Amino acid sequence: MSPRNSWSSNRVKTELDDTLETLDRLENHLLEPLTLTESIGELETTLALYDQLTETESTDG
Repeated sequence: MSPRNSWSSNRVKTELDDTLETLDRLENHLLEPLTLTESIGELETTLALYDQLTETESTDG
C-alpha cells in the first residue's frame, strides 16, 4: 500500500474503537451469545432478507 493510501495510527484506533462499540451494541440485542462465525452468518442472512425486501418494495411501487 502506498503511503498516501495508508491510514494513520489515530485513524486505525478510531476505526477499531467504532467497530468494538458497534459489536458491543449488537451483542446487547442478542438473545444468546454467538461466536464470530455465527454472528457473520446471522448478519449475512439478515442482509440477504433485507435485499429481497427492498427489491420486492421497488417492484411493487
